[in-house]
Amino acid sequence: MQQAAKFCGSCGMVLPPTSSLSICGTCGRDVRSNAAFCPYCGSGMEPTPPHRSIPRKTVAILAAVAALVVVVTGVAWFLAAGDGSMADPDGLSSEQKEAFARLQANSAGAVVARFEAGMPRTLQAAVPLPPSAGQSPEERAAYFLTTYGQLYRLSDPSSDIAITQVHEFEGATAVEFRRQVSGLPLFAGDIRVHVSDDGWVDYVSATIPPDNPILDADPAIDADAASQAAVASIQAEPDTVTVLTTDLVAFNEGLLTGKTSQTVAAWAVELDVSSPPASPTVFVDATDGRVLFHFDALVTDRERLTYTANDEITFQGAVDRGVLWLTEEGAIAGVSPPSTKDGEDAHFWAGRVYDFYFATFGRDSYDANGSPIRSFVHYGIYNATT
Repeated sequence: MQQAAKFCGSCGMVLPPTSSLSICGTCGRDVRSNAAFCPYCGSGMEPTPPHRSIPRKTVAILAAVAALVVVVTGVAWFLAAGDGSMADPDGLSSEQKEAFARLQANSAGAVVARFEAGMPRTLQAAVPLPPSAGQSPEERAAYFLTTYGQLYRLSDPSSDIAITQVHEFEGATAVEFRRQVSGLPLFAGDIRVHVSDDGWVDYVSATIPPDNPILDADPAIDADAASQAAVASIQAEPDTVTVLTTDLVAFNEGLLTGKTSQTVAAWAVELDVSSPPASPTVFVDATDGRVLFHFDALVTDRERLTYTANDEITFQGAVDRGVLWLTEEGAIAGVSPPSTKDGEDAHFWAGRVYDFYFATFGRDSYDANGSPIRSFVHYGIYNATT
């Protein structure tokens, strides 16, 4: 007798009741007796479809633009299959493959990963950690990167990463690490690990390049020479320019523009210009003094506004009744969306799309006039059809 299909109680996905997994990655309960395991969202499978609208589909205004950026920059994306199987994306080392295989074996649910140029951009899983990992989210996130650091080409996580920010959300804590290269912080190079309230790692995102060169922390160009080069590179009268900070960093232009670039030691020189008003940051090669890149924080300040649609099923409903959740300054106090990962990704990638078009074409927002970029997430799927 053929068995009936089962439905995921969270995302509504229908699947045949065949699975070798027995523990739900969302709640941790044993589902062998009455449910299979949903590889799409990590919840138990039920014998009947859910009778409620669950916000699982993310809709962002810039989705099409983001797809265009992927095409234009030649980014190669990889998606692991729902059963956790893995193709062979270009540029993945044997150490990365071994670390990914261990992650798959240890995860209580299917592992879904996206790779960009041989580096994991996003990773969704349900990874339990032992008591020895520690109690705090920071300790457990660091343990995860120590255990699976080879996947991110970290040779010594204790020195290759440093915690920069910790964000608490409903049901999880996001611990953000800054990549270190030869002891220098990598500008815009971050790994964010989501640790659920039950201590599991369920999501990781990263913006780090594949190379890990040995950089000279005592370069030929000193801070004063870099400051002079930075001031000379901008179109302003010298007496209107003030040098605010000069920091030695690791710099990879590709993290800001999507171009394939090498990581180098550079001086990040932050300037203040009184007339006309500007706040440029200029990156000067610490080896030969060349100006590598610059951006003006005053002119290019992004205004991203990300809303939770609260299960609205139409775009107009989301516009009329959506609640502002994320801004450039961070999360709005008191707003508790039903989930955080999709919204954070929409917010992050809206910024990356903006950065790409401004750096490549000088375009300030989608209308070239600096208009706010609004994204809406947590749409309801009650009226969805198959």
